[in-house]
Amino acid sequence: WEEDISLSGPYSKYVKVLPTGRAVSQQDHVLWWSDDEVKKLFEGGAAYDKATALREWVQFEGEIIEGMLVSDLAQKGMGLSVSQVRGAVTNAFVNVLNRSMFVGEENQRLVPVLDMCAHSSTPNLEIEIDAGGNVAVTTKRDIHAGEELTLEFYSTEFEGHEWYVMYGFIVPYAQVED
Repeated sequence: WEEDISLSGPYSKYVKVLPTGRAVSQQDHVLWWSDDEVKKLFEGGAAYDKATALREWVQFEGEIIEGMLVSDLAQKGMGLSVSQVRGAVTNAFVNVLNRSMFVGEENQRLVPVLDMCAHSSTPNLEIEIDAGGNVAVTTKRDIHAGEELTLEFYSTEFEGHEWYVMYGFIVPYAQVED
């Protein structure tokens, strides 16, 4: 999907600022790759099964969402094609997948502003979510002016290929001292 700058309708300005595909983005994600690219780069490796399963899941969920959106958007005069809706849905999945973090075992959250923090296996921030769903951020140690704020995005039990498929980067394994 390539961004179509000919969008029209009352919501077109908003639609134009939605996250976009790899042709105009500074990031990359396996959801934007072709099937041939995934096969060429991952087939035979641990990331292939993870990437293809993720792509199949997003395709399935995306078709459901697209089915709900396309006719509704046409009725509202937004003038969006199925291809444009598919691109926006895929981009939304990319942003949720590579910006969300887990709090506890199963508590995945997309927290605006915090999603801008870098990942670290030794973060200087931690987050907790109370019973009401409120997010509390605390420092784990003193943070110096100009120091990058970091969080642990997900379990350190993730394997390298899983980091790449979900977040677009690989976490270096800890060096074992002799």
